[in-house]
Amino acid sequence: MKFYRIDISGLGGEVVFGKATLQQYNFWNDPELLMDAGFEDGDEALQYYINDKEEWEETIPKTARFEYEWFEMDEYGHYNGPTLDSAYIEVAEVEHADWGAAVIEDVYEGRVDKLVEQNIEALELDELDLDVVLEDKPPFIFYAMSVEKGGFISATVALEDEFDIKKLKFYATRLPTEDEIISHIEYDNVELSNEGGDTIGESMDVEVWEW
Repeated sequence: MKFYRIDISGLGGEVVFGKATLQQYNFWNDPELLMDAGFEDGDEALQYYINDKEEWEETIPKTARFEYEWFEMDEYGHYNGPTLDSAYIEVAEVEHADWGAAVIEDVYEGRVDKLVEQNIEALELDELDLDVVLEDKPPFIFYAMSVEKGGFISATVALEDEFDIKKLKFYATRLPTEDEIISHIEYDNVELSNEGGDTIGESMDVEVWEW
């Protein structure tokens, strides 16, 4: 039995799309209302509020407040992973399946998008189509993304044979922001368990849209 560790890193993050109301949309997109509420920078007002609701609770109208934490507001979609165009994959044979196993030999490394170009069947690309999602719903969206970089996916597979990169498959979703986020991977038609990554926060994007 041989063990192979697959690590995928890049730029990406955690993204949610959730419900919003007309009142929330109007408030968080009105510079005068935001200034009256005490925000000096209207472009980042919602981010300040989301990061510390208690501080701003008294100055924000009840109709404009959000009840839950940003990562819980995901009625229409919740994604976490690297973008397809930034993802980099490394495959190594390791001594055993446990975390921290020593590397025996590097097997493969390269950009995921280049790998997919060589084998289009290596990618299953879904799409979050808000036109469909919102067909019979109010056209207002809460959008938030914690932009991060580093390792997003780390998985180990045990094989009797040598690792075959052609048996690896990536699952991703194209978002309304045009980002294509890799969520998980398969090897030989078996989904691999993500043992966890190690990312660093870069920035936070939070907006309320009318779609």
